[in-house]
Amino acid sequence: MHSSTKTGGKGLGASLREMLLDLANLPDEGWPQFHRRYLGVYIPWPSNEDLVNWRLWLRQVWKGEDDRDVRFALAAWTREATRHDRQSWVFDASRTPYAVRPNYKILALSLAVGTSELLSKMAVCQNPGCPQPYFLRSRKTQRFCDRPACSTYGQREHKKNWWKEHGKEWKEKREGGKKTRGKHGKIKKASRGVLAERP
Repeated sequence: MHSSTKTGGKGLGASLREMLLDLANLPDEGWPQFHRRYLGVYIPWPSNEDLVNWRLWLRQVWKGEDDRDVRFALAAWTREATRHDRQSWVFDASRTPYAVRPNYKILALSLAVGTSELLSKMAVCQNPGCPQPYFLRSRKTQRFCDRPACSTYGQREHKKNWWKEHGKEWKEKREGGKKTRGKHGKIKKASRGVLAERP
């Protein structure tokens, strides 16, 4: 399965990637927008308490501080997905060859599948002022999200750290190089003068 896989059939329009990013970055006042965007996509709709807990678990997983958080969240979402005899696997006759796939209309199952698929790409932007710090990195060493302000912040931090580590040494080398050039310059001028005086 690729990260562009949709959460359901035609017209649902919300990919696993987008939903995970939306939930992880959702501010406390953003629940009405989340409800409006996803209420018709996921059936049955979870309780508000479940949603708040799932956002917390997703953020803990995203931070990657403890492997136990990942195991706990994936196990809990998988259990929730199969509660009340929900059909967690569906036969997909819309493609050829036919396939059996997870039922992406169950939000808990989408969270479990999407998280397990994208776990290695999950990162938290190192810019403390980033409004949406949970992002999916395109390379393993990426520390800042792709927002221009965060990229700029990252470049400034990199320069500042470089100067702390190497600035003194760089200045000394540069000043030493200037003195050397100055001496050579004087020697060349003097030898030109001597040559000019000869008959």
